[in-house]
Amino acid sequence: MNILHVIDTSGPGGAETVFLDMVTRIDPTRFHSIPVVSNTGWLFDQLTKKGFSPVVVKSRGSFALSYLRVLVRLVRKYRIDLIHSHLFGANVYCSIAGIITRTPVIATFHGYVDVSGHSHLLKFKFKIINWGARRVVFVSHGLKNTYVERHGIRPRLTQVIYNGVNTQKFRYYKDSFLREAFSLSPRHILIGSVGNIREPKGYDVLLQAAFRLKKKIKDVKFFIAGEGSGPLYERLLALRKDLGLETCVLFIGFLSEPVTLLNGVDIFLLPSRSEGFSIATIEAMACGKPVVVTKSGGPEEIIADRSCGILIEPENPDVMADTLLDLINGPDVMDLLGRNAVRIVEARFSIAKSVEKYQRIYHEFHSSP
Repeated sequence: MNILHVIDTSGPGGAETVFLDMVTRIDPTRFHSIPVVSNTGWLFDQLTKKGFSPVVVKSRGSFALSYLRVLVRLVRKYRIDLIHSHLFGANVYCSIAGIITRTPVIATFHGYVDVSGHSHLLKFKFKIINWGARRVVFVSHGLKNTYVERHGIRPRLTQVIYNGVNTQKFRYYKDSFLREAFSLSPRHILIGSVGNIREPKGYDVLLQAAFRLKKKIKDVKFFIAGEGSGPLYERLLALRKDLGLETCVLFIGFLSEPVTLLNGVDIFLLPSRSEGFSIATIEAMACGKPVVVTKSGGPEEIIADRSCGILIEPENPDVMADTLLDLINGPDVMDLLGRNAVRIVEARFSIAKSVEKYQRIYHEFHSSP
């Protein structure tokens, strides 16, 4: 069965990680994958390292006919049996390509931020997905409900498949890299966050919480791992300086292996305003870390109760700081949360479970007329 996997970004990021896992982990004896990415870069390089030859198709503007023509040509050239698209733009283009070539399409949405609310073509684009996609997959129930209620995605098309984590790679082990690299003693409390520097990630709230926590605990360090540039990043650096946190909160850039950071910190913090799911959270949990995460969409479905993590309201630095302080002062609670987190990830969020659910859909539509 020939599958065209399409994403209109180049990474790095959560959706790109899922895309990479799907392309590289589905059964090669049953499925032949042809990945399509929007440019060279992180995702292209990762696919190449895994032995794939990704096709680069650049998309520009709100509606690019040239992009659509290339997709249709690829479907016919490789005799594609099924198209699996990721993120809003690719979902729209692939739905049209599916209609033109009569090829089944699976469209996956990864988050609320996929969709621009300013596009005058928005309603029409969602109608295209309703017409062209045979299945619309969401990474959380909350995300699905939002798209059904706000954007008119037909409920009968929908399915929820949680993202998964490689529990062989993301697992607990002691890692002293951070402490050694930054000359930190065992008494320092290290708090880590993973995610590219974007407005929905809420790093401004993290800075305000760090300012409050620093007043009560001197030996605390925050590490933020993610790509950062542009006006937002500059504003965060300015805020950090204004709060006197230049040695307390460290932006360390994108990490190709975040497992090193996750196993080096004591607590994982997700300060987001909006999350479709949060792969970083389950990666931290798989590493046995206590997690403090905001009620920002997907995390509520990961942290079903307080036995494996702590949920807090978003955009509230006082609550964030107080929650972190309580956790720091309760090492037994930290240990219990970490152990329960590993158990929950293994039971509900393994990459093997996620891949198998997608493979069932592939088989379903390959077998049906």
